[in-house]
Amino acid sequence: MKKKSIRTKLIGLLVVALTIIMTFSSVMIINLFKEEIETMLQEETVEKVAFLNTFLDNYLETPIALVEHTATHVIVPANEEEKAILHTQLQAKAEGIQGVLGLHVAYDGDPLLYSSEALTLASDYDANTREWYIEAKENPTEILVTDPYVDAITGKLIVGVSKMMSNGQGVVTLDLDLAFLENIASTIIVGDTGYTFVFDQNGKVLYHPNFEQGELVTDVPFYEAFMETNYLETEDEGTHIYINRFFNETMNWQIGSIYTESDIDSAYKDSVSSIVAINTICIVVLLMIFFVIVTRIIRPLKQVMAHAQDVAQGDLTKQVMIQTTDEIGQLSASFNGMTTSLQTMVRSVDETSTRLHHFTTDVSSSVEENVQSIHQVVGHIQAVSEQSKDQLVATQDVQHIVQHMGQQVDQIAQNVNEVRTASAKAEQETLSGVEMVTAVRQQMQQIATYAQETAINFNELITVANHIQSFSEGISGIAAQTNLLALNASIEAARAGEHGKSFAVVAEEVRKLAEQTNTSASEIQTLVATIQKTGAVANDSMKESGDAVQDGLEKIADAHERFIVIQHVMLTLATRVNEAETMLAQLNDSKETAIEAVSHITETTKEVSQNIEHVAATTEEQNMSMEQMAIAAEQLAQQAQQLQALIRRFTV
Repeated sequence: MKKKSIRTKLIGLLVVALTIIMTFSSVMIINLFKEEIETMLQEETVEKVAFLNTFLDNYLETPIALVEHTATHVIVPANEEEKAILHTQLQAKAEGIQGVLGLHVAYDGDPLLYSSEALTLASDYDANTREWYIEAKENPTEILVTDPYVDAITGKLIVGVSKMMSNGQGVVTLDLDLAFLENIASTIIVGDTGYTFVFDQNGKVLYHPNFEQGELVTDVPFYEAFMETNYLETEDEGTHIYINRFFNETMNWQIGSIYTESDIDSAYKDSVSSIVAINTICIVVLLMIFFVIVTRIIRPLKQVMAHAQDVAQGDLTKQVMIQTTDEIGQLSASFNGMTTSLQTMVRSVDETSTRLHHFTTDVSSSVEENVQSIHQVVGHIQAVSEQSKDQLVATQDVQHIVQHMGQQVDQIAQNVNEVRTASAKAEQETLSGVEMVTAVRQQMQQIATYAQETAINFNELITVANHIQSFSEGISGIAAQTNLLALNASIEAARAGEHGKSFAVVAEEVRKLAEQTNTSASEIQTLVATIQKTGAVANDSMKESGDAVQDGLEKIADAHERFIVIQHVMLTLATRVNEAETMLAQLNDSKETAIEAVSHITETTKEVSQNIEHVAATTEEQNMSMEQMAIAAEQLAQQAQQLQALIRRFTV
């Protein structure tokens, strides 16, 4: 690869720097110029739109003044002659006013429309029902402007200007042709491709070079944004556009202008070429000046470079002969001083390398002796390390055994604790059993007493039943005799004839009563027999219950004695468990002491083993360091010889 000179590099660097600076300045100037063009074009656009708005106000002053004047001075015609005069007056007023198609008057209660034109109206036409008439009557002090609409007669897009008469008897209206908007707006050009436009308050086109009059533009994407601001920047089909808006309060119209980015670009593109040409000329002139300066600087630098090549070949006796006082002269003086310093340094290095060679030879011998001594120390330390490892393993085994014993002691203590809990619970249950047996014994005794009393009561019941049976047998005999007497009485009553009928009835009733008494006595005897049988069975059951209760009392007494024995045994067991817990607590304390002692011994053994290993590693590292030192000493001796050879290449 070909080496480039300093001059080439400096010139190349200058070219790059100037290109960057000039490009940056050109871009800055172009941007500033573009911003100025944008500002000027925007101001021009605003002025043109404001002019169109002012022109519209001035243009509308005459038609509006005509409506106001007519509304103030017109009167209601009383006959056909006055109607003809009114037509002539309206025609005279409308003539000569640009854009006025017709001036009309309508009166309250009169359906006719009086006009400056010769109108042919429908037979059912009623001016009082027209929208412009109604709105004017509702707003008597205001001049009303209708929304644009297409005139049915002329086919032109017009607006109506209306006002109620000052006397309130009717309304004056005027038809204004909007063709004048195209005539004036089409002459206002913004930039190269920009234009102005006019919409009504509902978005209907009054003038636009790209839309028909009367066409709605509310569906244009940026219409809503346009209605909300006086200045808008947006995109339309990939083109950046600028929109300005004025609102005409007289007609409620939107007056605006549109110009594109290309209008701005075309306004300053010619200036861009001039700016680029000027910057190019400046770059060429500066390069020529810089070439001359660099050439004068490079010549003495070449002399210094030639002297540096001699020094590189080992000749330190030559001096650079440049007597200037600039930076290059100072560089030459510094280079001569450096050459002198190099002569002194070379002599000093030659002497030092000789002494270094002798020193490294002595150091190498000492290092070899130290390496042999360290080898012996490493062997002894390794033997001690093996013994400490064996001792550490044995200590760890003892530690595991002691820890296992401690775990078994903990398990025994846990078991004893569970036994103590169970014995306490059993003791409590035994006490409860003794109390329950005592209570059952008392209840069984009460049951035996109640059984004896019940047996006595059943015996008395049987005795009473026997007495009742005797009484019922007596009643049955009496009932039989009564029945017999009633029968005899019936026979005697039959013999008596008519006189014995009443007695026969009584005798029959007595007989029936005797039969009922006999039946009741039989039922009583049956019931008493059942009571006697049941009482006998119950008496036998009570005797058996008494025997069973007596046997239960004996067994409960035996159970009570056994519970007493169990209670004494549980008390003895609780005492033994408490003694075992005390002994286990002492054993646990001894276990903790033993575990701590063994752990301490193990940790100490580990530390000793680690220290021995550390000493061994340190000794091994020292051995390696000594070996490396020996190698370094040999290399240093070789480098000292090489340094002597290099120094002797210089001529001092």
